[in-house]
Amino acid sequence: MKAPPLPVPRPGRGAGRLALAAVIAMSAAMLPPGAAALAQAAAAAAQAPGSGPAPAEPPAGTGGAAAADREQAAGEQPAETPVLHHREELVVEGVAELVPASTSIAKLPLPTLLLPATVDVIGASLLEQQDAHVLGDALKDASGVGIHTESGAADFFLLRGLDSETSALVMTDGAPEPVTTFYQLYNAERVEVLKGPASFLYGGNPLAGVVNIVRKQPLAGDFVDASALGGSFGTRQGTLDGNWSGQDGQLGVRLNGLWQATDGWRDGRGGRAWGVNPVFAWRPRDASSSLVVSVERLEDHFNPDAGLPLVGNRVADVPASRSYQSPLDRSDQALSRFQLDWEGKAGAFTLHDKAYYRELSWLSDGTLLDGVFPDPTGRLQVVRSLVLLDDRQQFWGNQLEASAAARTGPITHQLLGGLELARRGDEFTLDVGALPQIDLQAPVETARGPVFLLPGESSAGNARTLIVAPYLLDRLAVSERFQLLAGCRLDHLDYRDRATGTVRHDSQLSPMAGATFEPAAGWSLYASAGRGFAPPSTRVVGPARPETGSQLEAGAKRDLAGGRLRATLALYQLTRRNEAIPDANGFSEQTGSQRSRGVELSLYAHRVAGFDVVFSYAYERAVFTHFAESVLVAFEPPTFLTVDRTGNTPALAPAQIANLWLARRLPGGLELGAGGRYVSRQFIAADNAFTIPAAFTADASLALPLGPLKARLEVKNLTNTRTYTRGLGTTSVIPASGVAVYAGVEMRWTVPSSARTAPARPGPS
Repeated sequence: MKAPPLPVPRPGRGAGRLALAAVIAMSAAMLPPGAAALAQAAAAAAQAPGSGPAPAEPPAGTGGAAAADREQAAGEQPAETPVLHHREELVVEGVAELVPASTSIAKLPLPTLLLPATVDVIGASLLEQQDAHVLGDALKDASGVGIHTESGAADFFLLRGLDSETSALVMTDGAPEPVTTFYQLYNAERVEVLKGPASFLYGGNPLAGVVNIVRKQPLAGDFVDASALGGSFGTRQGTLDGNWSGQDGQLGVRLNGLWQATDGWRDGRGGRAWGVNPVFAWRPRDASSSLVVSVERLEDHFNPDAGLPLVGNRVADVPASRSYQSPLDRSDQALSRFQLDWEGKAGAFTLHDKAYYRELSWLSDGTLLDGVFPDPTGRLQVVRSLVLLDDRQQFWGNQLEASAAARTGPITHQLLGGLELARRGDEFTLDVGALPQIDLQAPVETARGPVFLLPGESSAGNARTLIVAPYLLDRLAVSERFQLLAGCRLDHLDYRDRATGTVRHDSQLSPMAGATFEPAAGWSLYASAGRGFAPPSTRVVGPARPETGSQLEAGAKRDLAGGRLRATLALYQLTRRNEAIPDANGFSEQTGSQRSRGVELSLYAHRVAGFDVVFSYAYERAVFTHFAESVLVAFEPPTFLTVDRTGNTPALAPAQIANLWLARRLPGGLELGAGGRYVSRQFIAADNAFTIPAAFTADASLALPLGPLKARLEVKNLTNTRTYTRGLGTTSVIPASGVAVYAGVEMRWTVPSSARTAPARPGPS
């Protein structure tokens, strides 16, 4: 049998909203003016009375388990019944929440209130309201996450001061994803973010955290959703979501599709993408087992963006839409996913097997802006080169897990044991070609192919890593109010690179331990500690030790008004060691380390005075505790100087990030949403020479039902704020677009349950 549901304490009286508003108001005193306005708005929404009476507090002496039993007895039914109930699927009851209260990212079915860690969950409703197309759009709602792109052609973000390429793991339905790509959300049910070292569950790479995209699963009933959108910069998009289930509920099929294109707001930076994802689900009548098979294909074609060059310590004074890219630039990606999830029972154990395959093919030729220098006539010229990448990544793997409930004396255990067998391959060539320089103020393109490859700048890899990793997780209910969570994973790694002749064998133990205490119903205090690792780069010279990360975290969580109001406050210290630093020869020595300390506050309100509120604030102090890099100081001949950066702030790690989103449904079905985001100043490189200024941006949305249709209007960057994100390298930044407007329409066709007994043609609902 499956492990029993976890105790979920019944929240206290509605007067607790005043305490929540006080917490928000106090946090506003810490914020700069732009972010303080966000906190004050959230406080006002939290103080507003609810539309109905708050649930009564449970009698003294009743614990979380009793509250959970009462909630189960209430018999709330989900709006749509999933065909499949495997462990990683979430059934949201009642009206869909912007921020669901449960998550699958910790593998055990724990509500976020009882997890001794910071977890952000962004639901489908919030993704729809904010018109989130790719992962970076969704992560804006997670506290303290810095959002950028990889040359405008792939997602790139920072968790607690560490970047996603080297220190975070992105997953889809619990299986690891290659890097780097745009993770499309056309088929996403929710996005989950677990912060801190997560190697105790997922192995190498997640030093700072894990992001899991949970895709849509087959549901009971037949329907088709179709949508179309268009707007600024020649943007157009179409999506399809179709679902079919058999009469007996044993078989279900869901198909999601995407097509999108844009001209891009900067000169010549357009692109297009398409994707298709069929999912098949089967569950026999006795519900003793289930099977889900998912296949997905995504392709995108973008022109990379190197941004605008820096002149000294400022952005070049040229039109923001101007591009200095060569006509040879391209970024062509093809991503394939296959996954099979099976769940069954064996006596007291619930078994789950996940077999997965991921393949990413990436051909990328991107212009790199090397700097701006005067020519003999005194005119400023942009010096450029072309980076040519041909990369193919393949991930094969299988996760076999067993979960069960057990008891040792008065202690109840929720146990999960697993074994992952995986093979990860990465075959690439990387070259650097010469491009003619171009005038800064009056650019005239003269680049023609093929380019001349610079000698000594090429590299290649043909690596494969075999992984054997057992892991164990135990949630111990010591008493009604005190719980422990302990886990560890042992990764055995066999690494071979045919291109360089490198062979490495390593074993890494990744432990985690946490405790949760419930001083009263709806309250939890927690503390945790964990350690993670990331395999060293192929360009590391010397012993090639894995990079490691360790974290200490403590915090408090509060649920009010039947779970319609939730708050989380977390304090943490995250340390990264054995960081690879490139030397003058382009190789890396593992001599770097950095530390991040911070506080994060998250507040969620669901249907409070008719409003949904999502607010987050993060203050962070990230610093290099040891860092020295080689800097090019002369071209002829090439001369390098080693400069100590110890004490500097890592790139793209702002001290403060605040985010607010307010949504309300009015009579007649009109839905309004609006919000803002404040990011304090941030450096773009370890030398801390250039600063992206602090910026506040605002967005708004409107949805209006029109018979069988729903019309949508999205306005991005209402304030027309000039801001920037990272460019390719440390000598450029990418300007964000100004105000942009998008409009779309959605229609759903359904088959009523009474009409499913005979063949029928779907009609508009």
